[in-house]
Amino acid sequence: MLFAQWQSILALKDKTLHGNFGDYLKPYFDEIKEKLFFTHVAAFYGIRPGRGGMARCPFHKNGKERTPSAKIYVDHMYCFTCGKSWDAVSLVQDMYRLSAFDAAKKISDDFHLGLFDREISPVERHRIAKAAEKRKCDTDLISSFEAWLHEKTLQYAAMIRVLHKMKKENRPTANSPDFSDEFVVACHMLDHMEYIYRTVFIEGDFEVQMEYFASGAVL
Repeated sequence: MLFAQWQSILALKDKTLHGNFGDYLKPYFDEIKEKLFFTHVAAFYGIRPGRGGMARCPFHKNGKERTPSAKIYVDHMYCFTCGKSWDAVSLVQDMYRLSAFDAAKKISDDFHLGLFDREISPVERHRIAKAAEKRKCDTDLISSFEAWLHEKTLQYAAMIRVLHKMKKENRPTANSPDFSDEFVVACHMLDHMEYIYRTVFIEGDFEVQMEYFASGAVL
């Protein structure tokens, strides 16, 4: 509750202090995204991905959750438990309870970018704006992908639980040793769905998951 209130205060601070020259600050934020991979920023501040690019989210259970719930991508992080994404600036903003402006300055200082020690030329602003526009298109695709990934991960997990129950309830017994149709179907589908769930949704990297997303596979 206090953390949410703190975020609201910082958002209001950003709006009141920096809202009048947000267009002036935007190129600095964009340049951070252009110069630094999110994975490097996350690792610098203690978030290191393991198998399948999964990491422990620092925003619940004090970063000590048992099963990693955050997926690390090249340009952002998405937590399936929080249902929220962070880029480099917003991650540092939430981790250290800073305004977006102060978070950008911290990243610039920590990575020795010197962004706020100089003026960005009009030509450089134009180049950064064009790069940001391209990233916006990529971000829209990523947002659709993340929604799909979240939905499919939950769907597969639920289906696997149902199939395990079906297999258990219809397994052969001493009184009925024959394999029922339900048992055979459950066994066959479990093998397939557990393989996809493990290799794509749990252990799969971004390229594997994106390829499956692009294929339009239903199950």
